[in-house]
Amino acid sequence: MSEEPAFEKMDECIFCAIASGKMESFKIYEDSDIIAILDINPMARGHTLVMPKNHFQFLFQMPDELSSKLFNTIKMLMPLLINATKAQGVNLIVNQGSVAGQTIEHLIIGVIPRYPDDKIVLDAPRLKLKGEEFAELAKQLNEKIGAMKKEKEEKELRSKEEKKKEEDKQMDDIEKIFRQVKQRMP
Repeated sequence: MSEEPAFEKMDECIFCAIASGKMESFKIYEDSDIIAILDINPMARGHTLVMPKNHFQFLFQMPDELSSKLFNTIKMLMPLLINATKAQGVNLIVNQGSVAGQTIEHLIIGVIPRYPDDKIVLDAPRLKLKGEEFAELAKQLNEKIGAMKKEKEEKELRSKEEKKKEEDKQMDDIEKIFRQVKQRMP
């Protein structure tokens, strides 16, 4: 009777198991939020997977602070990988969704060192769109981005108004206390 791989027995994804230390990996970097490991099925020598420890499938699900930290970690690791592997370039690969090649629903950014004649092919056929197709798509995206910006600005304004109301209430409370204290003074 053969044993199943450990990750198939776990209730969590393989990358969550690695991040929590329940599964072994070739870890090259770790902090409280981010982990970087060598890919066990590398496309090239030094192929590294950088990911948040917490489970997110998509980049847009992450808090801004964490996504900034993730990319700053990659920024820090890239020259070290290039130096250690003598690579002459790097690809960053982020597959989001199964149709895009995401096989495990945990956000991972692949850092792939590149070498001359490494035979890695990342080429795909290109679409031939007409000017009006570009214009219509740009219009749709601009409308959505404009609505998103407006919503964000309104939210920030409401937050500022609420903060101002809270500060005004605190000042009123302080003034009441001072008036009460003043009345009690001889």
